[in-house]
Amino acid sequence: MEKQKNVNVGDLSLNFNLREPKGNKCTNVYAILKCGGMVYKFPIDCKVNTWQWSKKQQAPTVADNMTNEDRENNLRVLSVISAIRLGYMNFFSYLCNGSEEMTANEIREYFKQTIETIISNNDDMANNENLRRNGKPCKASTLLNKAFKVYYSEVSTQAKESTKTVKRNLLNQFFDYCEEIGKDTVSMLSQKGINDYKSFLLKKGNSGANVNNKVAIIVCLINNVIAIHNDFLRHRITKVDYIKVTEIKQKGDDKKRRALTNEELYKIMNCDTLTPKEKEYRDLFILECNCSYRVSDTPKMFDKSQQKHFKKNDVELMIINTKKENIDAVIWLTSTVKEIISRYENGFKYADLKCGNFTQTYNYQLKNIAKKSGLNTMEKYVNAHGETITQPLYEIIGSHFARYTFIRNGKDMGFTSSELKEFTAHADETMINEVYFSETKEDKANKAFKAIERVTNIQSNSTKESDKIQEYKDVLAFYGEPYDNYRDITDSEELFRIIVTKYEIPLKEKGYTTKILKEIYNCMDMDYREEREKLLHTLNEIRETIIAEMP
Repeated sequence: MEKQKNVNVGDLSLNFNLREPKGNKCTNVYAILKCGGMVYKFPIDCKVNTWQWSKKQQAPTVADNMTNEDRENNLRVLSVISAIRLGYMNFFSYLCNGSEEMTANEIREYFKQTIETIISNNDDMANNENLRRNGKPCKASTLLNKAFKVYYSEVSTQAKESTKTVKRNLLNQFFDYCEEIGKDTVSMLSQKGINDYKSFLLKKGNSGANVNNKVAIIVCLINNVIAIHNDFLRHRITKVDYIKVTEIKQKGDDKKRRALTNEELYKIMNCDTLTPKEKEYRDLFILECNCSYRVSDTPKMFDKSQQKHFKKNDVELMIINTKKENIDAVIWLTSTVKEIISRYENGFKYADLKCGNFTQTYNYQLKNIAKKSGLNTMEKYVNAHGETITQPLYEIIGSHFARYTFIRNGKDMGFTSSELKEFTAHADETMINEVYFSETKEDKANKAFKAIERVTNIQSNSTKESDKIQEYKDVLAFYGEPYDNYRDITDSEELFRIIVTKYEIPLKEKGYTTKILKEIYNCMDMDYREEREKLLHTLNEIRETIIAEMP
């Protein structure tokens, strides 16, 4: 076949015809391409009612007296025809201005691919404005990027930068999805596109919460910007619906996070094989266990300009404004808290609190600390996919364990949920009650034991508890703790916490290991007299330091 060069109008033309123009029903529309004396017929996946077709304009008509369904259909057909015409004109111009020769068959194949692309994009080609100058369709990623800027500049103007960063990351994951499946067209923003994305994420093994979060940002931008904002109306993208995936929320023994026991905390505080760097991160963890601030607020714990202090009846409090919730958190400045804060008043040598990946580094160091401390009990929990996982504690421990520990200890001390939300900077008591206070099997068993003891009048355990209380009070007396401070305490765990936090941690910094302290306390031989005198002298120094630091 003769090759075409400098194609003129007589050699190449485009028309649109109906399959059954004389019928009285809805019929298919075809694109008719004449090229080099040949006629090629292409279905364009569109239908119109024969009485709503203009043969002169070769396009469907649009009138006010039409039904909404007919109007929407005809507008879509118009957009597809416009897209094909624009693609044809771009190609026509290319042939007229170029030097390349093409056969009629090559032109037919090229035009066929152009129409197939437009049909596959479907609603992407709503009108000519959806096309770039080179005839390519507008990308879903382009619209979403523009919508993202509009949303946070006009709709959610008070959003924090951290929130925008999280949402941007979720949006980028949708772009990765588009690249993976090789499709970045406006049809991705249709109801079918949203449903397909949801199915894709579920097949990839994403948890219900992850799927909901990733899809939610796309639905939000479509419904709140693209479908209603003037700058996007020309694309005629409609609002979409999304039915959330049921999330598996772990409760009780199914949870991955939990409060650490006193014994586990004791192991961490007395581990003597840590590196200097790990010791800094251990201090941060112990501080968090005693304050329950979020990791993102760690810098504020050491920045006096971010704090407001209060004091009443020898009780000191500090208030900081939390980064995540913008809610004030109350910090109880116990002797342990003040000692750790003062230890780093000139800054840290290893821990970079303002580093972008501080939380990840913190959790990594904490796992090493827990492993060296012997926290190797096997933990069972249900993951986000509903699977039961078993791992040693040191592999799953993270900064949030401290928050659980603080809240559980606060509950044991007698604080109510309403009071604890002030310390933890929660907006209400819901999280305290439903997440942190959810009962494990151990909790239920302990309740049952106490009930049985009460109704059967079993005294053995009570006697052991009484002996333990007396033993701890004797230790406090040996350390010089004023009797009035512990006289009325009837909980052995509370006495144990006073011993560890108020005395053994500061003494550890002075070189006294747990083993040495026990030897000095238990042995009354003359050989230990000098050691006891040194210990008492050290205790006096600690008390004088605490008193001197008090305002």
